[in-house]
Amino acid sequence: MPRRMLSTAVLASSMLVASLAGCASEAAPGSSSGAPIDPEALIASRCTRCHNRSRIDAASHDASGWARIVDRMVAKGARLSEAEQAALVEHLAGR
Repeated sequence: MPRRMLSTAVLASSMLVASLAGCASEAAPGSSSGAPIDPEALIASRCTRCHNRSRIDAASHDASGWARIVDRMVAKGARLSEAEQAALVEHLAGR
């Protein structure tokens, strides 16, 4: 293989490895970053994309009811890690 082609192949491989490493190291929001999860911030940033706050505040469910609702919202496309889901359910059920 000519030297120029070899250099190009090595550079392309290095870029691919670097981009894959970057993707693998990105943490999902609220997952294992060590930072505490703020359920109120989750409601404001994720839940109110589809629902107004008064609808969420007016709902009253126990933990299993909120878990079903959060599961349903995740199935519909809400982006919540498992840790965020658990924090949200605990917060909503405890108010």
